[in-house]
Amino acid sequence: MANWMSIDFGTSSSAAVIIRGGEPELVTPLMADAAGSKLFPTVAYVDGRGRISVCHEANQMYIHDPVRFLREFKLDMKRQAIPLLGVTYEEVVAEILKTLKAAAERQLQEVIDQVVLTVPAIYNDLDVRQVIMREAAESAGFRKVEFLREAQAAALYYDYISSAGQGERAESVSLVYDLGGGTFDPALIKHTPDGCRLIGNGNVGIPVGGKFFTEKITLDYLRRSGIKLNVRLDDPESLRQMLAIQSKCESIKRYLSYKEEGSFPVGSSGEEYRLTRKEFEAMISGMIDRTLETCDLLLRKNDVCWEQIARVLMIGGSCAIPLIREKIRSFLNARNASNGAIVWRTTENGRDIDPQFAVALGGAIFAKKKSAPRRPRLGYIEYGEQNKLCTFVFDREGEFVLGRWVAGTSVEIPIHFGPDEKRLISRAHLKFVILYDQPTNRYLYFVEDLGSTNGTFVNDRRVSGRVLLNNGDVVRAGHHLFTLNA
Repeated sequence: MANWMSIDFGTSSSAAVIIRGGEPELVTPLMADAAGSKLFPTVAYVDGRGRISVCHEANQMYIHDPVRFLREFKLDMKRQAIPLLGVTYEEVVAEILKTLKAAAERQLQEVIDQVVLTVPAIYNDLDVRQVIMREAAESAGFRKVEFLREAQAAALYYDYISSAGQGERAESVSLVYDLGGGTFDPALIKHTPDGCRLIGNGNVGIPVGGKFFTEKITLDYLRRSGIKLNVRLDDPESLRQMLAIQSKCESIKRYLSYKEEGSFPVGSSGEEYRLTRKEFEAMISGMIDRTLETCDLLLRKNDVCWEQIARVLMIGGSCAIPLIREKIRSFLNARNASNGAIVWRTTENGRDIDPQFAVALGGAIFAKKKSAPRRPRLGYIEYGEQNKLCTFVFDREGEFVLGRWVAGTSVEIPIHFGPDEKRLISRAHLKFVILYDQPTNRYLYFVEDLGSTNGTFVNDRRVSGRVLLNNGDVVRAGHHLFTLNA
Protein backbone atom coordinates (compact mmCIF):
# COMPACT_ATOMS: atom_id res chain seq x y z
CA MET A 1 0.00 0.00 0.00
CA ALA A 2 1.29 3.46 -0.91
CA ASN A 3 2.17 5.69 2.05
CA TRP A 4 1.36 9.38 2.43
CA MET A 5 3.02 12.07 4.49
CA SER A 6 2.24 15.74 5.10
CA ILE A 7 4.74 18.62 4.92
CA ASP A 8 4.19 22.17 6.13
CA PHE A 9 6.95 24.04 4.26
CA GLY A 10 7.34 27.22 6.33
CA THR A 11 9.26 30.47 5.97
CA SER A 12 11.50 29.89 8.99
CA SER A 13 10.93 26.22 9.76
CA SER A 14 9.07 23.23 8.38
CA ALA A 15 7.25 20.26 9.88
CA ALA A 16 6.43 16.77 8.65
CA VAL A 17 3.82 14.23 9.72
CA ILE A 18 3.35 10.55 8.91
CA ILE A 19 0.30 8.34 9.44
CA ARG A 20 0.85 5.36 11.70
CA GLY A 21 -2.00 3.08 12.73
CA GLY A 22 -4.46 5.55 11.22
CA GLU A 23 -3.24 8.40 13.44
CA PRO A 24 -1.00 11.42 12.59
CA GLU A 25 2.50 11.37 14.09
CA LEU A 26 5.08 14.17 14.02
CA VAL A 27 8.38 13.33 12.36
CA THR A 28 11.59 13.81 14.36
CA PRO A 29 14.50 15.32 12.37
CA LEU A 30 17.48 13.04 11.74
CA MET A 31 19.70 15.76 13.25
CA ALA A 32 17.35 17.06 15.95
CA ASP A 33 18.63 19.99 18.01
CA ALA A 34 19.49 19.75 21.70
CA ALA A 35 15.94 20.68 22.71
CA GLY A 36 14.53 17.81 20.66
CA SER A 37 12.35 20.07 18.53
CA LYS A 38 10.25 18.44 15.82
CA LEU A 39 10.86 21.44 13.52
CA PHE A 40 13.19 21.38 10.52
CA PRO A 41 14.91 24.76 9.88
CA THR A 42 13.97 25.98 6.37
CA VAL A 43 17.54 26.96 5.53
CA ALA A 44 20.22 25.92 3.04
CA TYR A 45 23.96 26.32 2.46
CA VAL A 46 25.56 26.05 -0.99
CA ASP A 47 29.29 25.36 -1.00
CA GLY A 48 31.77 26.42 -3.69
CA ARG A 49 31.18 23.22 -5.65
CA GLY A 50 27.42 23.71 -5.74
CA ARG A 51 26.68 21.05 -3.11
CA ILE A 52 23.53 21.92 -1.13
CA SER A 53 23.26 21.29 2.61
CA VAL A 54 19.90 21.89 4.26
CA CYS A 55 18.05 22.08 7.57
CA HIS A 56 20.13 21.30 10.70
CA GLU A 57 23.26 20.49 8.66
CA ALA A 58 23.09 23.89 6.94
CA ASN A 59 22.54 25.67 10.26
CA GLN A 60 26.04 24.64 11.28
CA MET A 61 27.58 26.00 8.06
CA TYR A 62 26.46 29.63 7.91
CA ILE A 63 29.30 30.76 10.16
CA HIS A 64 31.84 29.67 7.50
CA ASP A 65 30.46 31.77 4.66
CA PRO A 66 27.17 33.65 5.26
CA VAL A 67 27.11 34.72 1.58
CA ARG A 68 26.27 31.12 0.70
CA PHE A 69 23.61 30.73 3.40
CA LEU A 70 19.90 30.90 2.52
CA ARG A 71 17.15 31.63 5.02
CA GLU A 72 13.58 32.93 4.83
CA PHE A 73 13.62 32.50 1.04
CA LYS A 74 10.11 31.04 0.67
CA LEU A 75 8.57 34.32 -0.48
CA ASP A 76 11.38 35.04 -2.95
CA MET A 77 11.23 31.80 -4.93
CA LYS A 78 11.57 32.41 -8.66
CA ARG A 79 12.45 30.42 -11.75
CA GLN A 80 15.92 31.85 -12.29
CA ALA A 81 19.10 30.77 -10.53
CA ILE A 82 19.84 32.25 -7.10
CA PRO A 83 22.35 35.15 -7.40
CA LEU A 84 25.96 34.29 -6.46
CA LEU A 85 25.16 30.62 -5.76
CA GLY A 86 24.53 29.06 -9.18
CA VAL A 87 21.67 26.80 -8.05
CA THR A 88 17.91 27.11 -8.48
CA TYR A 89 15.20 27.41 -5.85
CA GLU A 90 13.74 24.16 -7.12
CA GLU A 91 17.02 22.36 -6.32
CA VAL A 92 17.12 23.89 -2.82
CA VAL A 93 13.50 23.02 -2.04
CA ALA A 94 14.00 19.50 -3.41
CA GLU A 95 16.91 18.91 -1.00
CA ILE A 96 14.82 20.09 1.96
CA LEU A 97 11.93 17.83 0.94
CA LYS A 98 14.35 14.90 0.52
CA THR A 99 15.58 15.48 4.08
CA LEU A 100 12.03 15.49 5.49
CA LYS A 101 11.14 12.41 3.42
CA ALA A 102 14.21 10.50 4.64
CA ALA A 103 13.43 11.28 8.28
CA ALA A 104 9.81 10.20 7.79
CA GLU A 105 10.80 6.92 6.10
CA ARG A 106 13.26 6.12 8.85
CA GLN A 107 10.56 6.68 11.46
CA LEU A 108 7.86 4.70 9.62
CA GLN A 109 10.29 2.04 8.36
CA GLU A 110 8.52 2.09 4.99
CA VAL A 111 8.88 3.88 1.67
CA ILE A 112 6.76 7.04 1.34
CA ASP A 113 5.95 8.13 -2.19
CA GLN A 114 2.93 10.43 -1.79
CA VAL A 115 2.82 13.83 -0.09
CA VAL A 116 0.39 16.57 0.88
CA LEU A 117 2.14 19.95 0.73
CA THR A 118 0.41 22.75 2.61
CA VAL A 119 0.67 26.20 1.02
CA PRO A 120 -0.55 29.72 1.85
CA ALA A 121 -4.16 30.48 0.93
CA ILE A 122 -2.93 33.08 -1.60
CA TYR A 123 -1.20 30.45 -3.77
CA ASN A 124 -3.03 29.13 -6.83
CA ASP A 125 -2.16 26.47 -9.39
CA LEU A 126 -0.37 29.04 -11.58
CA ASP A 127 1.66 30.64 -8.79
CA VAL A 128 5.32 30.07 -9.66
CA ARG A 129 6.11 29.21 -6.03
CA GLN A 130 3.57 26.37 -6.06
CA VAL A 131 4.87 25.17 -9.43
CA ILE A 132 8.41 25.13 -8.02
CA MET A 133 7.27 23.16 -4.97
CA ARG A 134 5.48 20.57 -7.12
CA GLU A 135 8.51 20.02 -9.34
CA ALA A 136 10.80 19.92 -6.30
CA ALA A 137 8.58 17.30 -4.65
CA GLU A 138 8.70 15.14 -7.76
CA SER A 139 12.51 15.52 -7.84
CA ALA A 140 12.60 14.47 -4.18
CA GLY A 141 10.96 11.15 -5.09
CA PHE A 142 7.27 11.73 -4.48
CA ARG A 143 5.15 9.96 -7.07
CA LYS A 144 1.99 11.85 -6.18
CA VAL A 145 1.74 15.45 -4.89
CA GLU A 146 -1.39 17.10 -3.47
CA PHE A 147 -1.67 20.72 -2.32
CA LEU A 148 -3.81 21.92 0.58
CA ARG A 149 -4.31 25.48 1.78
CA GLU A 150 -2.73 26.04 5.20
CA ALA A 151 -5.91 27.57 6.63
CA GLN A 152 -7.99 24.58 5.54
CA ALA A 153 -5.40 22.19 6.97
CA ALA A 154 -5.58 23.95 10.35
CA ALA A 155 -9.39 23.79 10.27
CA LEU A 156 -9.29 20.08 9.43
CA TYR A 157 -7.07 19.40 12.42
CA TYR A 158 -9.31 21.54 14.65
CA ASP A 159 -12.31 19.45 13.57
CA TYR A 160 -10.35 16.26 14.15
CA ILE A 161 -9.32 17.30 17.66
CA SER A 162 -12.46 19.05 18.86
CA SER A 163 -15.01 16.52 17.63
CA ALA A 164 -13.20 13.33 18.66
CA GLY A 165 -15.84 11.18 20.32
CA GLN A 166 -18.31 14.06 20.33
CA GLY A 167 -20.61 12.95 17.51
CA GLU A 168 -21.75 15.12 14.63
CA ARG A 169 -20.49 18.71 14.41
CA ALA A 170 -22.77 21.71 14.16
CA GLU A 171 -22.17 24.27 11.40
CA SER A 172 -19.91 27.19 12.32
CA VAL A 173 -17.45 29.72 10.88
CA SER A 174 -13.79 30.08 11.89
CA LEU A 175 -11.40 32.93 11.25
CA VAL A 176 -7.95 31.42 10.73
CA TYR A 177 -5.30 33.82 12.04
CA ASP A 178 -2.13 32.49 10.41
CA LEU A 179 0.93 34.41 11.60
CA GLY A 180 4.17 32.69 10.75
CA GLY A 181 7.72 33.72 10.06
CA GLY A 182 7.21 36.09 7.15
CA THR A 183 3.58 36.70 6.23
CA PHE A 184 0.13 37.04 7.73
CA ASP A 185 -2.48 35.00 5.83
CA PRO A 186 -6.01 35.18 7.28
CA ALA A 187 -8.84 33.02 5.95
CA LEU A 188 -12.49 32.25 6.65
CA ILE A 189 -13.51 28.59 6.95
CA LYS A 190 -17.02 27.12 7.04
CA HIS A 191 -17.38 23.96 9.15
CA THR A 192 -20.20 21.51 8.39
CA PRO A 193 -20.96 17.91 9.39
CA ASP A 194 -19.43 16.91 6.03
CA GLY A 195 -16.12 18.72 6.56
CA CYS A 196 -14.85 22.24 6.04
CA ARG A 197 -14.37 24.55 3.08
CA LEU A 198 -12.65 27.86 2.37
CA ILE A 199 -15.04 30.84 2.25
CA GLY A 200 -12.38 33.39 1.36
CA ASN A 201 -8.87 34.64 2.08
CA GLY A 202 -7.02 37.93 1.99
CA ASN A 203 -5.71 37.30 -1.57
CA VAL A 204 -2.27 38.63 -0.65
CA GLY A 205 -0.15 37.79 2.37
CA ILE A 206 0.93 40.96 4.15
CA PRO A 207 4.58 41.21 5.28
CA VAL A 208 4.11 40.71 9.00
CA GLY A 209 5.59 37.89 11.04
CA GLY A 210 8.49 36.61 13.10
CA LYS A 211 11.30 37.90 10.87
CA PHE A 212 9.92 41.45 11.04
CA PHE A 213 9.54 41.26 14.83
CA THR A 214 13.18 40.13 15.09
CA GLU A 215 14.23 43.02 12.84
CA LYS A 216 12.61 45.49 15.26
CA ILE A 217 14.66 44.09 18.15
CA THR A 218 17.82 44.06 16.01
CA LEU A 219 17.44 47.72 15.08
CA ASP A 220 16.82 48.63 18.73
CA TYR A 221 19.91 46.68 19.78
CA LEU A 222 22.12 48.38 17.18
CA ARG A 223 20.79 51.80 18.17
CA ARG A 224 21.33 51.27 21.90
CA SER A 225 24.71 49.57 21.59
CA GLY A 226 26.05 52.12 19.12
CA ILE A 227 27.24 49.35 16.78
CA LYS A 228 27.41 50.44 13.14
CA LEU A 229 27.48 47.69 10.54
CA ASN A 230 27.87 48.19 6.81
CA VAL A 231 26.33 44.90 5.68
CA ARG A 232 27.09 43.87 2.08
CA LEU A 233 26.12 40.64 0.33
CA ASP A 234 29.69 40.18 -0.88
CA ASP A 235 31.25 40.79 2.56
CA PRO A 236 31.19 37.54 4.60
CA GLU A 237 32.48 39.16 7.78
CA SER A 238 29.75 41.81 7.97
CA LEU A 239 27.11 39.18 7.18
CA ARG A 240 28.55 36.91 9.87
CA GLN A 241 28.30 39.66 12.47
CA MET A 242 24.74 40.52 11.49
CA LEU A 243 23.61 36.88 11.56
CA ALA A 244 25.11 36.48 15.04
CA ILE A 245 23.23 39.57 16.25
CA GLN A 246 19.99 38.46 14.63
CA SER A 247 20.32 35.03 16.26
CA LYS A 248 20.55 36.65 19.72
CA CYS A 249 17.60 38.92 18.96
CA GLU A 250 15.58 35.94 17.75
CA SER A 251 16.26 34.16 21.04
CA ILE A 252 15.21 37.11 23.17
CA LYS A 253 12.01 37.48 21.11
CA ARG A 254 11.05 33.87 21.88
CA TYR A 255 12.01 34.30 25.54
CA LEU A 256 9.68 37.29 25.93
CA SER A 257 6.66 35.16 25.04
CA TYR A 258 7.01 33.53 28.45
CA LYS A 259 9.03 36.02 30.55
CA GLU A 260 8.70 39.72 31.32
CA GLU A 261 12.33 40.57 30.51
CA GLY A 262 15.23 39.14 28.55
CA SER A 263 18.89 40.04 28.00
CA PHE A 264 22.16 39.03 26.37
CA PRO A 265 25.76 40.32 26.70
CA VAL A 266 27.15 43.03 24.42
CA GLY A 267 30.58 41.91 23.23
CA SER A 268 33.22 41.43 25.94
CA SER A 269 32.52 44.70 27.75
CA GLY A 270 30.41 43.09 30.45
CA GLU A 271 27.42 45.23 29.48
CA GLU A 272 24.04 43.71 28.66
CA TYR A 273 21.26 44.47 26.24
CA ARG A 274 17.97 44.26 28.15
CA LEU A 275 14.49 44.29 26.69
CA THR A 276 11.18 44.09 28.56
CA ARG A 277 8.03 42.55 27.18
CA LYS A 278 6.30 45.96 27.26
CA GLU A 279 9.10 47.52 25.21
CA PHE A 280 8.87 44.70 22.67
CA GLU A 281 5.09 45.00 22.49
CA ALA A 282 5.41 48.72 21.75
CA MET A 283 7.72 47.87 18.83
CA ILE A 284 5.27 45.47 17.17
CA SER A 285 1.88 46.86 18.23
CA GLY A 286 1.30 48.68 14.94
CA MET A 287 2.00 45.52 12.91
CA ILE A 288 -0.49 43.52 14.97
CA ASP A 289 -3.10 46.23 14.46
CA ARG A 290 -2.52 45.86 10.72
CA THR A 291 -3.29 42.13 10.86
CA LEU A 292 -6.61 42.83 12.59
CA GLU A 293 -7.51 45.50 10.04
CA THR A 294 -6.82 42.90 7.34
CA CYS A 295 -9.17 40.46 9.10
CA ASP A 296 -11.88 43.11 9.27
CA LEU A 297 -11.52 43.76 5.54
CA LEU A 298 -11.69 40.01 4.83
CA LEU A 299 -14.98 39.66 6.71
CA ARG A 300 -16.56 42.65 4.97
CA LYS A 301 -15.42 41.40 1.56
CA ASN A 302 -17.14 38.05 2.16
CA ASP A 303 -20.29 39.50 3.83
CA VAL A 304 -19.53 37.84 7.15
CA CYS A 305 -20.32 39.63 10.42
CA TRP A 306 -18.01 39.39 13.40
CA GLU A 307 -20.92 37.96 15.42
CA GLN A 308 -20.86 34.95 13.08
CA ILE A 309 -17.27 34.06 14.01
CA ALA A 310 -17.46 31.09 16.37
CA ARG A 311 -13.70 31.04 16.94
CA VAL A 312 -10.37 32.47 15.90
CA LEU A 313 -7.95 29.64 15.09
CA MET A 314 -4.45 30.90 15.83
CA ILE A 315 -1.71 29.08 13.95
CA GLY A 316 1.98 29.78 13.38
CA GLY A 317 4.85 30.19 15.82
CA SER A 318 4.43 33.95 16.14
CA CYS A 319 1.04 33.45 17.82
CA ALA A 320 2.93 32.58 21.02
CA ILE A 321 3.30 36.34 21.66
CA PRO A 322 0.75 37.20 24.41
CA LEU A 323 0.03 40.67 22.99
CA ILE A 324 -1.57 39.13 19.89
CA ARG A 325 -4.15 37.20 21.88
CA GLU A 326 -4.89 40.27 24.01
CA LYS A 327 -5.47 42.43 20.93
CA ILE A 328 -7.69 39.81 19.28
CA ARG A 329 -9.87 39.59 22.41
CA SER A 330 -10.21 43.39 22.58
CA PHE A 331 -11.03 43.48 18.86
CA LEU A 332 -13.78 40.84 19.26
CA ASN A 333 -15.28 42.58 22.30
CA ALA A 334 -15.42 45.91 20.47
CA ARG A 335 -17.45 44.29 17.66
CA ASN A 336 -20.11 42.53 19.74
CA ALA A 337 -18.33 39.23 19.16
CA SER A 338 -17.26 38.48 22.72
CA ASN A 339 -18.67 34.94 22.43
CA GLY A 340 -16.06 34.11 19.80
CA ALA A 341 -13.46 31.71 21.21
CA ILE A 342 -9.72 32.22 20.77
CA VAL A 343 -8.23 28.82 20.02
CA TRP A 344 -4.57 28.65 20.91
CA ARG A 345 -3.21 25.45 22.46
CA THR A 346 -6.70 24.32 23.58
CA THR A 347 -10.06 24.07 21.81
CA GLU A 348 -13.34 25.28 23.28
CA ASN A 349 -13.92 21.87 24.86
CA GLY A 350 -10.45 21.80 26.41
CA ARG A 351 -8.68 19.49 23.95
CA ASP A 352 -5.00 20.15 23.27
CA ILE A 353 -4.09 21.62 19.88
CA ASP A 354 -0.59 22.74 18.95
CA PRO A 355 -0.64 25.96 16.87
CA GLN A 356 2.87 25.34 15.60
CA PHE A 357 2.07 21.94 14.10
CA ALA A 358 -1.67 22.24 13.40
CA VAL A 359 -1.10 22.81 9.68
CA ALA A 360 1.17 19.80 9.18
CA LEU A 361 -1.15 17.61 11.28
CA GLY A 362 -4.18 18.83 9.32
CA GLY A 363 -2.37 17.92 6.12
CA ALA A 364 -1.99 14.40 7.49
CA ILE A 365 -5.73 14.19 8.22
CA PHE A 366 -6.31 15.18 4.59
CA ALA A 367 -3.78 12.55 3.46
CA LYS A 368 -5.50 9.94 5.62
CA LYS A 369 -8.76 10.61 3.79
CA LYS A 370 -6.95 10.38 0.45
CA SER A 371 -5.57 6.95 1.33
CA ALA A 372 -8.88 5.55 2.59
CA PRO A 373 -10.53 3.01 0.29
CA ARG A 374 -13.12 4.41 -2.07
CA ARG A 375 -16.75 4.11 -1.08
CA PRO A 376 -18.32 0.95 -2.50
CA ARG A 377 -21.21 0.93 -4.96
CA LEU A 378 -23.86 -1.74 -5.30
CA GLY A 379 -25.57 -1.95 -8.68
CA TYR A 380 -28.84 -3.82 -9.09
CA ILE A 381 -31.26 -4.59 -11.90
CA GLU A 382 -34.95 -4.08 -11.16
CA TYR A 383 -37.52 -6.15 -13.10
CA GLY A 384 -41.22 -5.51 -13.27
CA GLU A 385 -43.38 -2.64 -14.32
CA GLN A 386 -40.58 -0.03 -14.40
CA ASN A 387 -38.05 -2.37 -16.06
CA LYS A 388 -35.05 -0.08 -15.60
CA LEU A 389 -31.54 -0.29 -14.24
CA CYS A 390 -31.09 1.35 -10.82
CA THR A 391 -27.94 1.89 -8.78
CA PHE A 392 -27.75 2.36 -5.05
CA VAL A 393 -24.53 3.93 -3.70
CA PHE A 394 -23.41 3.26 -0.15
CA ASP A 395 -22.43 6.63 1.32
CA ARG A 396 -21.41 5.42 4.76
CA GLU A 397 -20.58 2.37 6.83
CA GLY A 398 -23.46 0.61 8.55
CA GLU A 399 -26.64 -1.27 7.71
CA PHE A 400 -28.88 -0.75 4.68
CA VAL A 401 -32.26 -2.52 4.82
CA LEU A 402 -33.87 -3.57 1.53
CA GLY A 403 -37.60 -4.16 1.29
CA ARG A 404 -40.82 -3.77 -0.69
CA TRP A 405 -41.73 -0.17 -1.54
CA VAL A 406 -44.69 1.05 0.51
CA ALA A 407 -45.78 4.68 0.93
CA GLY A 408 -43.92 6.06 3.95
CA THR A 409 -41.52 3.12 4.05
CA SER A 410 -38.40 3.52 6.17
CA VAL A 411 -36.16 1.05 4.35
CA GLU A 412 -32.96 2.45 2.77
CA ILE A 413 -33.39 0.50 -0.50
CA PRO A 414 -37.07 0.40 -1.47
CA ILE A 415 -37.97 -2.08 -4.24
CA HIS A 416 -40.88 -1.36 -6.58
CA PHE A 417 -42.83 -4.41 -7.74
CA GLY A 418 -45.32 -5.49 -10.36
CA PRO A 419 -48.65 -7.29 -9.82
CA ASP A 420 -47.13 -10.72 -10.37
CA GLU A 421 -44.35 -10.30 -7.77
CA LYS A 422 -46.21 -8.85 -4.80
CA ARG A 423 -45.44 -11.79 -2.57
CA LEU A 424 -41.81 -12.25 -3.66
CA ILE A 425 -40.30 -9.30 -1.73
CA SER A 426 -41.02 -8.85 1.98
CA ARG A 427 -41.52 -5.42 3.56
CA ALA A 428 -38.09 -5.81 5.19
CA HIS A 429 -36.43 -8.55 3.16
CA LEU A 430 -32.67 -8.33 3.73
CA LYS A 431 -29.95 -5.97 4.78
CA PHE A 432 -26.49 -5.15 3.47
CA VAL A 433 -23.85 -4.46 6.14
CA ILE A 434 -20.71 -2.41 5.38
CA LEU A 435 -17.80 -2.52 7.86
CA TYR A 436 -14.31 -1.05 7.67
CA ASP A 437 -11.50 -3.45 8.54
CA GLN A 438 -8.59 -1.30 9.73
CA PRO A 439 -5.82 -3.97 9.70
CA THR A 440 -6.40 -4.66 5.99
CA ASN A 441 -7.48 -1.09 5.14
CA ARG A 442 -10.53 -2.26 3.21
CA TYR A 443 -14.29 -2.49 3.49
CA LEU A 444 -16.09 -5.77 4.17
CA TYR A 445 -19.55 -6.38 2.66
CA PHE A 446 -22.17 -8.70 4.12
CA VAL A 447 -25.74 -9.65 3.27
CA GLU A 448 -28.19 -10.93 5.88
CA ASP A 449 -31.71 -12.27 5.32
CA LEU A 450 -34.31 -10.74 7.65
CA GLY A 451 -36.63 -13.74 7.82
CA SER A 452 -38.16 -13.12 4.40
CA THR A 453 -40.87 -15.44 3.13
CA ASN A 454 -39.16 -16.29 -0.15
CA GLY A 455 -35.56 -16.10 1.01
CA THR A 456 -32.31 -14.40 -0.05
CA PHE A 457 -29.86 -16.08 -2.42
CA VAL A 458 -26.16 -15.47 -3.10
CA ASN A 459 -24.98 -16.93 -6.40
CA ASP A 460 -28.21 -19.04 -6.41
CA ARG A 461 -27.60 -20.50 -2.93
CA ARG A 462 -30.08 -19.62 -0.20
CA VAL A 463 -28.42 -17.98 2.81
CA SER A 464 -29.19 -17.86 6.49
CA GLY A 465 -27.50 -15.52 8.91
CA ARG A 466 -24.85 -13.04 7.75
CA VAL A 467 -22.75 -13.95 4.70
CA LEU A 468 -19.55 -12.23 3.50
CA LEU A 469 -19.76 -10.99 -0.09
CA ASN A 470 -16.96 -10.85 -2.64
CA ASN A 471 -16.71 -8.43 -5.52
CA GLY A 472 -18.99 -9.60 -8.34
CA ASP A 473 -21.26 -11.78 -6.17
CA VAL A 474 -24.90 -11.71 -7.25
CA VAL A 475 -27.60 -11.41 -4.58
CA ARG A 476 -31.16 -12.39 -5.54
CA ALA A 477 -34.39 -11.45 -3.81
CA GLY A 478 -37.51 -12.40 -5.77
CA HIS A 479 -36.87 -11.50 -9.42
CA HIS A 480 -34.37 -8.78 -8.46
CA LEU A 481 -30.62 -9.21 -8.89
CA PHE A 482 -28.02 -7.14 -7.05
CA THR A 483 -24.38 -7.24 -8.12
CA LEU A 484 -21.69 -6.03 -5.73
CA ASN A 485 -19.24 -3.52 -7.23
CA ALA A 486 -16.65 -2.88 -4.50
